[in-house]
Amino acid sequence: MSVSEADVDIVITPAARFLLLESRVALAGALDGFPLSEARVPRLGLFPYVEEHHPPVERASYRVPTSALDLQSGELLISVHASMLDELEEEHGAWAAGTRFRPEGMPATYFVLPLQE
Repeated sequence: MSVSEADVDIVITPAARFLLLESRVALAGALDGFPLSEARVPRLGLFPYVEEHHPPVERASYRVPTSALDLQSGELLISVHASMLDELEEEHGAWAAGTRFRPEGMPATYFVLPLQE
């Protein structure tokens, strides 16, 4: 991942032996900026950056203009979810490694990228 004055570039690469079927990305300056349910669970259907991968791919890239983001907090929170296909052609859902939105229940995660001044 890289951040410039104009864009945030995100590259999603699953673990070995998996291919991406679909990927979803949401970015925010604070937790309240994510599309969350009343139970504070991410609403995948409202993630603004979505791509279906036909055929399945080994990696996916997103370029998000910084003008679309609220970066006043000095950090960028990113949540990534993927539907993946394993070597037996079974489908799995996965979240990028990070901090859980809730300590129990749905394993949805986000991670924090501090922004340099």
